Amino acid sequence: MVLSSWDGDTARFAVGQTDIYGYEVRGQKQYSNETVVIYAPPAPALTTPSLAMEGQTVPVSWTASINATGYILQRKADTDEDWTQVYSGQALSSSETAGAWSWVQYRVKATGEKADSAWATSGEIPVVSASALVISGQDGDLGTLVNDVPYSVSSDTGNQISLELRVNGALWTALEVSSGYAQSIPVIDLPTGAGTIDILATVQASTGAVSAARAWTYTQDTGHHLRGPLRRGGVAGRHRRGQVPRHPGGGGAHPGRDDAGSGDPVPRPDLHRQLCGDGDLWGG
Repeated sequence: MVLSSWDGDTARFAVGQTDIYGYEVRGQKQYSNETVVIYAPPAPALTTPSLAMEGQTVPVSWTASINATGYILQRKADTDEDWTQVYSGQALSSSETAGAWSWVQYRVKATGEKADSAWATSGEIPVVSASALVISGQDGDLGTLVNDVPYSVSSDTGNQISLELRVNGALWTALEVSSGYAQSIPVIDLPTGAGTIDILATVQASTGAVSAARAWTYTQDTGHHLRGPLRRGGVAGRHRRGQVPRHPGGGGAHPGRDDAGSGDPVPRPDLHRQLCGDGDLWGG
């Protein structure tokens, strides 16, 4: 039992206890026999990631404590002189964007009507540099698409990058690429109406695997796929649904192209019906 406060009249002690009913703190007034009973909630159990990345979200969560009126979350990074409050409220989770830190740690406590719980504190979480993995662009709405959607990924780790591309939640592309990989998502291949594009990249850094994500929404004109013939030339290596993407160092025939690899598209009525419905492939 540890003396936590003394206001000249009442002593308050912090006593830890692991059962779910909380714990009692009893302070004996100095000048009378009256006993003051203070109920404090038990400390929450804190959950933090094992690794964080500069510029990416750091999610933190904790368990509910009986008799708690709220929770206070604080953070301390290698650049901080003292603990800084990140969150105060009744939720059981919070997040923030990692700064240019080498490490960061968090602590949380439950607040009660008369007393607070002890702090639950994480260990130091390594924070890797933003240059370890970068996906071009910013999250948000791309609006109504009229052009292909370009993106690139880079890393200063020197390691291969695992890349996943999803459209409307469905996996379109999964491959290993090198830093500097650049690609475009053909607008003609995207489903019409409102849609989503999600890119997830993962690379092995010195402190462990790190990931970066990019999330876009878009609107596709329902008549876009019927505006004349498919484009010829300049599309080799671009993503096409149901095909293996060509990328630097890749080889072999590309499904949907002629066997000579000229880059000229081969008509795909099955793909067109899937994307646009029944009709003439060339928009006639």
